Amino acid sequence: MCIFKFWKSLTWALLILLACLMPGSSINRVADFDLPHFDKVVHFGIFFILTVLLLSDFNKQETTKITRKKKILIAALVAFAYGLVIELFQLLLIPSRSAEVLDILANGIGIISAIVTYKTINRLTRGYI
Repeated sequence: MCIFKFWKSLTWALLILLACLMPGSSINRVADFDLPHFDKVVHFGIFFILTVLLLSDFNKQETTKITRKKKILIAALVAFAYGLVIELFQLLLIPSRSAEVLDILANGIGIISAIVTYKTINRLTRGYI
């Protein structure tokens, strides 16, 4: 598998990394409204999108060696591991940020939701995503 065939998910992953590694003071300026647990909704959404893009990129691979179930499992594990790594980076590298178990939970719920709804999303977008 060529890494360039995953350009959509890699681009999205880079955007997630940049957003999650911003100092906390920058994020507080961006959030002009105060909705309780809004950051959990954001975590859900960004990992939902990441998983959809990973599944889409996997589906466009011309390989018969990897079954559909394995593609789903790999996409889920990659997305979840990526979320864990980002939380560790926030904990260890950015003094104004912290790791939260609820962020990891929101990531996981986003990943599972993407897997459950991917077939419908793919049908509605006619395979464009």
